[in-house]
This record gives sequence, structure tokens and C-alpha cells, in this order.
Amino acid sequence: MINKIKYIIKVFFMALLIMCWVMSIGYANRIKPKHKTANFYLLDEATHTSKISEFKKGNKDLDIVGWREDDFQEINNSDLNRKVDKVKVLSVKGNLSLILKSANLLKDDFKGCLIDEDTAYKLFGGVTNIIGSKLEYKGEQFVVRGIHNDEDSNLIVNIKNDKDVSLNGMTLNSEKFTSTKLENFKSQNGIKAVIVDGALYYNFAKYISLLFPLIIAVIIIFKILKRAYIVRRKPVQLGIYLILSICTLLLFMKITNFRIKIPLDMIPNKWSDFEFWDKLWKESTQKYEYVLYMKKYGLDIYNIKNLISSIKYSLICVFLFLISRKFIKFKSFKGVISHMIIMLIVIFTIVISISNSMYNFNVNLPMVWFIYPAYIFVEFYLMKKDLLESIKE
Repeated sequence: MINKIKYIIKVFFMALLIMCWVMSIGYANRIKPKHKTANFYLLDEATHTSKISEFKKGNKDLDIVGWREDDFQEINNSDLNRKVDKVKVLSVKGNLSLILKSANLLKDDFKGCLIDEDTAYKLFGGVTNIIGSKLEYKGEQFVVRGIHNDEDSNLIVNIKNDKDVSLNGMTLNSEKFTSTKLENFKSQNGIKAVIVDGALYYNFAKYISLLFPLIIAVIIIFKILKRAYIVRRKPVQLGIYLILSICTLLLFMKITNFRIKIPLDMIPNKWSDFEFWDKLWKESTQKYEYVLYMKKYGLDIYNIKNLISSIKYSLICVFLFLISRKFIKFKSFKGVISHMIIMLIVIFTIVISISNSMYNFNVNLPMVWFIYPAYIFVEFYLMKKDLLESIKE
């Protein structure tokens, strides 16, 4: 009976560990942009919506959206005599899909709008059957086209062609742009802005969510290299362990899609060009300081909230894993296999289905299914090897 209780506790503990990791990956994936983008945070109000058309005239393939955010606005539902004040309104000019993954508001739809779930409840009493409903903003009627959840703004509308509105920022599809080309685009058009990678928050969240599998990979490689050192006078065994360590590293990079990329702009003509490195360091420092202290818009707030959640669950996962190493051990190969089967069928299936249904996370990734079982197997194998070596001695 006691052994069964202990086993149930182990299963529950592992389920909790995996759930936290899934949550970390899920929150990171929430802020993964659809496109490679660059955000221009404008430093003055001299750039207006008319500039968007001018930019596109000079480059027809340019994919860009200008945006402005207004706080403390009021929205009304005259049919139900309801109003919501102190809302945040995002007005856009251009391709909205560069900002929202679930954008369903066409750029020439000046009568349509998107609202968030909270505002939908306040104005209409729920989120069902509200598509096509009407609301009022600044004396104009707008038709609700959908509920958005990729931004922290309450209402999203298009800016009409006949209005010239001052912008807070612009988002540009940067698939064909290097950082140098972006800077040239800014200077050639007289734009006063700080350019920030549109995937800045996602990249940080992604690397944080990889902390758990990275620790596992380091532990496995360290233990394999330790075994390689023990058998260093046996060339065949030494070669096998070294190959295993390299394979482990390559496998980790493969299943986590971890890539080390150095932008061409970050490579100087000469490695001894210390002025280049000094300039690069200063520019990077200034950019991150700006991001840290700048006014946070709805898109930033949404990303920051998900980033914080991803970091939180990743750290909890690592903490639980470090604890699990002390009491989750297996004495037989049969115990390892049976536990893996239960973990794969029950824990992973339940955890992933819960995360998909409750949080709409897309986390059915190979690393979720493979990393932890691989660690348990290698840990058991090397433990048995060490035990056999000690018995021989």
C-alpha cells in the first residue's frame, strides 16, 4: 500500500513538472509572431498615416502597418444602454496581420472593429453571437467583426483614408531587411524612431522555456563524459562515449529547433576592428535600455505578460526537476520501461490535452515527449554502469 502511494506521488510530481514546462512553452508560443517584423517606436508625432502611402509608393513590395494607441477612451452600446470607459483603442493603417496572428479585420474595412473578451462581456454580456453587433466610438458606429486575443488593447479599428493621424509606431515585415537596411530606410525617410526586433519578447521567452531541456542535456553529456574519462584507457569504449555525447548535443539541437544565428551586420570586416565592437555594444545597450524604460503599448504589455508567465513556469519546472532527482530513482529496467509507458500514455496525454483545452496552447512538440524519458533512461543506464564498476572493483 505504501509503495503504491509513493508511486502515485511520483506520477503526480512528474505530471506537475511536465505541466509547468508545457505552460512555459505555451506562453512563449503565444507571442511567437506570424512574420519576421521590426517595430519602429516613433520618438515624436511628426510621422502621420499619410507617410504609410508614401513609403509604399517608393517600394510596392513593402509590407507595413502604422498604429496609434489612445488610452482612457469611451465605447457605447446604445441598444443595451451600456458603456465602457477608460478603454484602450488601437487605430491602425495597413496590414493588421503584422501585429495580430488572428487578425480578421480587412485593412479597408472602416466600419468594422475587433474587441477583446473582457470588453465584449461589459458591452454585450458575453462573447457568443456578438459578431455583427454594433458599438459606438467617437460618435461613429462600428460593427464587431471578431474577438481578438493577441493584443492588450480593448478596441481595434482601421484609420480611414481621408484622416491624417499622428502615429505612435509602425511595424514592418523585415523578411528581406537586414538591420543596416532598416536603419537606411529610417534615415532616408527622415523617421525619428528606435527600431526593435518584433520577436524580441518571443526570443527571450523561447530561450527561457528551453532552460529545462538544456539542464537535462548538460547533465546527460556531463555524465557521459565522466564515463568516458573513467574508460579513457580503453579506446573503443572511449570512442563510443564521445560519439554518444556529440549525438546527445546534436539531438538536443534538433528536437528543440535550437539554432545559433549571427546576423551579417554583427560580423565586422576584421575581427580586430575594435571600433566596430564598441559601436555595436553601445547601440545594443541603448536599444535595450529604451525597451526597458519606454512607454509600453498594448502589444508590448500583452507580450510582457506572456513572457513573465513563461519565465515563472520555466523556473518552477526547473525547481521541481532538481527536487525530483533526489527521490525519483528506479532499481530495475522493467521499472523504467513501465514508468515511461505510464508517463507517455497518461501524463503527457492529459497534460497536453488540458493545456490545449484550457489555454489553447500549441505545445505538442517532439521535445515534450522525448526529453524527460531520455533523461530517465540515461540516468538509469549510467547508474547501473557505475554500480557494476564498483562491484568489479
